[in-house]
Amino acid sequence: MKKLAILVTGYLFSNIGFAVTPAQDVAATINLNGYACGNNASDIKESKDGEGNTTITAKCQDGKRYKITISNKGRVSVNPQ
Repeated sequence: MKKLAILVTGYLFSNIGFAVTPAQDVAATINLNGYACGNNASDIKESKDGEGNTTITAKCQDGKRYKITISNKGRVSVNPQ
């Protein structure tokens, strides 16, 4: 019975999600595309065009700015500004 309680507790805790802020999400996207951004981005601005494409601009901790483009098909690209 004790093993069952441990297994159930472990299962419940393994399914708990961790909240990620938009600043962390944008920084992770920049980092995963090969640019160093640190853990948080700032000065985040988002816009959408008529075709459903999203453009996000952000500043990283080192002061560099990046433009993230997400196409209406889900393709993501990151470019330094």
